[in-house]
Amino acid sequence: MFRFGESEFYLFGLKVGLLNLLRNGFSFGFKKTVGKVSQPINSYTRFPEYYYFRLAIRDYIAEHLPTGRMRILDVGSPKLFGLYLASNYKVEVHLTDFSHSSMEEYSRLWHGVRDRAKGAIAFCAQDARCLAHREETFDIVYSMSVMEHVEGPCGDSHGVREMIRVLKPGGLLVLSVPFGCTYVEQDRLGFSYRQKIGRGTEGLFFQRIYDKNRFQKRILDCAAEIRAQRVLTITRKRGLVLKAYQGLNENLRGALGFVNPWLSTWMNKCQEGMSDKVESSYGGLHSMADVYGDLIFCGMKEKKLANGTESSAPTVRGSQFGA
Repeated sequence: MFRFGESEFYLFGLKVGLLNLLRNGFSFGFKKTVGKVSQPINSYTRFPEYYYFRLAIRDYIAEHLPTGRMRILDVGSPKLFGLYLASNYKVEVHLTDFSHSSMEEYSRLWHGVRDRAKGAIAFCAQDARCLAHREETFDIVYSMSVMEHVEGPCGDSHGVREMIRVLKPGGLLVLSVPFGCTYVEQDRLGFSYRQKIGRGTEGLFFQRIYDKNRFQKRILDCAAEIRAQRVLTITRKRGLVLKAYQGLNENLRGALGFVNPWLSTWMNKCQEGMSDKVESSYGGLHSMADVYGDLIFCGMKEKKLANGTESSAPTVRGSQFGA
């Protein structure tokens, strides 16, 4: 039985991929076009993030009963999730990414599903460290496994501050990052999102994997205005199935993308809070054999009272993060 909405998200991604094929043919190139059908969700690790982000956003919308469309900002997340939100809810989703080509690609994918969508989407290429929006613009701001990639010694901290700056008081913040037993800043040679800063020809930055101490210092200490509602740790089982899957080459994993929902059900587990024990195996250079979890954080921005003090944000219903 699927636990993290795997069938729903997979089928939505498959629909988007098939509509793209019918509408645009192979204009994205053969490999990418086929990949959007064979592997609509790019990894089995992604489903819990989709699931809990969706629940948090859905319940926040239901609780606040907006008279118009809520404004939602996505900071660099997988764009399929933004397409899913705008398709299923009466919201205005602003999808951002550092890459202009990614924005153009998903704008074309959106054309295939927007006629039956309940909401709307705006696309814009932006740097997470310096968002082009005014303060207190959005009802909801989310970022799914992005802050770990933001360049610079304090790039992730700058990104979190910017997300909070553009979030309305009482608004919802949801973010996730990789999480393990020790903090590491990994390299991956040839990683395409690398920005050329500083010394140039050194190993190419890929991602941070956080532990409890660094998540507190680099993320939570920058979010003093956010009252935490729920923190979840996603962990993954280690075993022969995972080892065999990780041993496949990239093309074969793409062709077997239809097994990702089942892998998610078998491999992903969820715990309340920040776990002290996350099955982890990784080093300073990224490898497909790496094993680590994810941390999902959900909170609400404090409201300012007339006397300048801060009121406690209302508690989000417990069902928001139900199994």
